[in-house]
Amino acid sequence: MISPKISIMIPTYNRASMLAEAIESCLAQDYLNLEVVISDNASTDQTTSVLQRYLRDPRVRYFRNEINIGAGANWHRLLYEYAQGEYGQLLADDDLLADKQYLSKVADLIAETGVKAVFSGFLYTDIISGKRGVRNPGMPRVVTPAMWVEVLGTFRNGNYVFPCLATVYHLAQARALRVYYPVVPGYDFEATLRFMLAGATGYLEGTHCIARAHSGNASRTQDTSEEFLEGAKMFQRFYEQGLALGLSEPKLMAAKKRLMVQYLRTFMLRAWLEAGGNSLRALYAFYRKVANLDPVVGRQVFLDLRTIGKIVLYNHPWAYQTAVRLINRRDYQSTDLLVVESSK
Repeated sequence: MISPKISIMIPTYNRASMLAEAIESCLAQDYLNLEVVISDNASTDQTTSVLQRYLRDPRVRYFRNEINIGAGANWHRLLYEYAQGEYGQLLADDDLLADKQYLSKVADLIAETGVKAVFSGFLYTDIISGKRGVRNPGMPRVVTPAMWVEVLGTFRNGNYVFPCLATVYHLAQARALRVYYPVVPGYDFEATLRFMLAGATGYLEGTHCIARAHSGNASRTQDTSEEFLEGAKMFQRFYEQGLALGLSEPKLMAAKKRLMVQYLRTFMLRAWLEAGGNSLRALYAFYRKVANLDPVVGRQVFLDLRTIGKIVLYNHPWAYQTAVRLINRRDYQSTDLLVVESSK
């Protein structure tokens, strides 16, 4: 059997040193039929000179935009214009492939099951604080859309099941699904959700990639609370896609609300606190914004212990992280980790 060509697509902007590490991790894979495609969004640092030493490798292809066209448009060029493989993965320029056999394992799973997308867990590490965490919900080898709807937004295997998993996907299906559109905060999450509903997907147990958090992450430097509020509408589109596919309406609605709570509490609340602090006036304004989107979700966000902790301990991040660990321990001990049955 011929192994499918896999395109690792790397959008980059002004991260020359981290980009080099990302490329090295791709070229270290034992999977032979791959290409590494880089789209440089008009970097002004040493990116071009750093890349020169990799261009001698026929697996590496480099494109440079004359002007910065924005992150979303740069992602689009990689997927819709440059990638030549049958499958692909979009790898941020500050992330890494940690397992040298990762793509081989993905290809084996695709050959065995015929799935169009393969998810896997990853290691999350903050390169400033040194904090590390694992995102591995421990799903079965093949996961149906109905199973994803059951578990999305729930606490499982020590962490919340949220659409931020490492993903290798069929490029033609990705283009048909119009992934990475619209360009709002979380368009990478929405791409994952679309694959989860489009058909059976594979899951590769364990953590095979590394996501590196730092002060320059886009979600920390570019997106405002208003943009995150707009991004939250992805979950309504997720709900509508599931309905069109005949999935259970009550279960889709429950999953939608769980995901919205996690997204708004994690991303929008952080941006809101950084912009306006944790005064009662600022918090009431935040609540009104969320409640206008969905009143039930607004109440659930504010009743969540993590929300309360983030607000009260806003100026004491160490105390907040300690409180979260205690809450997670409680949730982990009270959560049934058995695989859910497939059902509509």
